[in-house]
Parts: sequence; C-alpha cells; structure tokens
Amino acid sequence: MLSRIASRSLATAQPMISTISRRSFATEKGEDRVESRLDGLLMTDEEIDRELQKHFDEEGNYKPPHMETFPMMTRRDVMMNVRIPPLGIEPPPFGEDQLREITEKTTLTRDNVEWTRKHWSDDSIKPDAKQHAKIAWDMIEMYRKGVSFATINLWIDYYSGADVGSPNAIYNKSWARIDS
Repeated sequence: MLSRIASRSLATAQPMISTISRRSFATEKGEDRVESRLDGLLMTDEEIDRELQKHFDEEGNYKPPHMETFPMMTRRDVMMNVRIPPLGIEPPPFGEDQLREITEKTTLTRDNVEWTRKHWSDDSIKPDAKQHAKIAWDMIEMYRKGVSFATINLWIDYYSGADVGSPNAIYNKSWARIDS
C-alpha cells in the first residue's frame, strides 16, 4: 500500500508523502567490484596449513584454539543493530559517517552499497540466483581492512532492509551478551 502511495506521489506534482526520496545510481557500476580488492587480505594455503599445525600436539591430536583468539564484538558493537520494540530500542540510522568510513577504508563505493541493498531486496530474483558471495566478500573486505564492527553491523542492517521493516531483513534479535 505504501509503495503504491509513494509511486503515485512521485508521479504527480503534489507529493502525498514528502519524506520518501529516491536516489538513482548506476546499476552496472554498483555491481562491479575491484578485482584485486582481496589481494593480500586472505591467507594462502601454506599459511593456513602452518596455522593449523599449531593446533596439533606431539601425538597428532587436535587442540582447538581458545575462544579469545577469534574476532569478537563488544556489547556496544552488537547493540548497534538490536531491535527490541517493546523497550523502544532501535539502532541508529546508517548514515554518511558510516558510508564515509566504508569508502575510505575499502574499495567499496556508495554505488556498491546501494546496489547491494537493491539486489538483496529485489524479490524478482530467486534466492538461489542472488549474489550472496559478493555480499560476503564485501563484508570480509570491510573486516580485514579495519572498518569498525559497529559500522559493519549498521551496513548489514541497511543493505538487508531492516531499517524499513523488510521481510527479507537480517535482524539481530539476540539479547545474549557475547563479550563476557
């Protein structure tokens, strides 16, 4: 219903809803990524084998790494996209500050971020045909190049449409504390 009202208001001279804005961007540019963006960020097979060997004892038994060696987010980072409507907890909007951090630290552009959002929310594309790997590599690039966890969480919130209540959104509904 709201989309019909918005479409009608954009077609007429008198807008019915003034808060809706449409930003056009080059779809073909938004889909493109820099080919060498992950060079040097990921471990080679030899480096993976060396790291894996560190977790075996003299007898060849595997000793898993301690949980503190894994990347972890603080409670503040996780709370960036938690939604608890009865308590009035809503995340801040994804804005220019987060977009600036992403574009300064990575090869991603505003068009890439907008394309990701449009691609994720496009219901005409079957789920199996969506480019999930491209989105995952975007997230890996952000993490490896030092984009803050809070910004990555807000980016997930933004591209998946959680900020507008999309049925395809990725919501953080976990109330568990993960930074003990």
